Amino acid sequence: MITGIISQASSIDCWVYVQDRKKRLQAAGYDYRAVQRKVNELMR
Repeated sequence: MITGIISQASSIDCWVYVQDRKKRLQAAGYDYRAVQRKVNELMR
């Protein structure tokens, strides 16, 4: 799933700052909360 791929990229600092990452994800049409949930799962 694309959200998983985006989550992995996001978790390794492709988008360094939280607010910047949030704006970029939303601008690309992604649900920031869904992506962040997946990032949190991956980090466990």
